[in-house]
Amino acid sequence: MGRYAFVAMAAMAAAAIFCACGDSPGIGDFTDADYFPFTAANAWTYERFGQVDTLGLTYSFSGAAMVSVSGVEEQPYGDLIQLFTAGTDTLFGEGVDSIFIPLGGTSFAKMNDQGVWMYTDSLMTDSVQVAQFPLAVGNTWLYSADPEATAEVIAMDEVVSVPDGEFDDVLHIRITQGDLVSIVEDDYYAPGIGNIMNTMSIQADTTIVYEMTQQLTHHMLF
Repeated sequence: MGRYAFVAMAAMAAAAIFCACGDSPGIGDFTDADYFPFTAANAWTYERFGQVDTLGLTYSFSGAAMVSVSGVEEQPYGDLIQLFTAGTDTLFGEGVDSIFIPLGGTSFAKMNDQGVWMYTDSLMTDSVQVAQFPLAVGNTWLYSADPEATAEVIAMDEVVSVPDGEFDDVLHIRITQGDLVSIVEDDYYAPGIGNIMNTMSIQADTTIVYEMTQQLTHHMLF
């Protein structure tokens, strides 16, 4: 499967990286790690919606996903985090049967004082860099080498409202990839909470072939 196709399917079938409901805590100054609270048994639930264009047929979709931290193991290079995702997307198209796409599986991340990475294969031989520490507005880094994609810190003080509440001091990271087929992903993280929202758009020439929004509905942190 081509990497572009993989990205589109992965976004549709397994989105998310991170999820007491309510506003973000007023804890003043934050560390980089506060945006990525990986503690065993932490869990986040999201609602998902968007549309996908397949060979001229446009589907809308909606669904829900829950992400939980199955375990955290200290390693010489930092913490190895095991994540579990479960949920379902349902695609609706005019004149066709609905399509149910299960969301599920185990994935791994690592975090140390240099940043956060998500492994993209089950053998954990390839990864993408989700965040580079120290975080600062305007910082850029190589998100993925093949295909080449870059990430940038757009802001660290945004106010973002999702079904779970309104959050302050939100970290906004944008990932861009491609030229003829362009992918733009915006990820939002609240301090002490984690990932609260993701949006993705895939455009081929002038046609938007995929759009997705994922929003935090509730979270349980320990």
